[in-house]
Amino acid sequence: MLAGTTTPNCIRTTCYDANSLEYNVVILEDCCSSQTEEIQRANIADMERMGAVIMNSKDFYNYSENTVADMSRRIFEEIQET
Repeated sequence: MLAGTTTPNCIRTTCYDANSLEYNVVILEDCCSSQTEEIQRANIADMERMGAVIMNSKDFYNYSENTVADMSRRIFEEIQET
């Protein structure tokens, strides 16, 4: 679960590192920031395309281990089927 500042640098780098280690990545969008709204939107959209789950802090209140599907397991199973 990621929150912090400088989304294009710290958050994005951590997101990609975690994804490469096959972690399920959740980003609390309203708890991250960028220099401009346009930069923020572009980076959030890019991380979502690579598999990060984007949620806000209100949704986090109801977060549990069952909130986010285990995408790594699903992808691994799909690979095994081919």
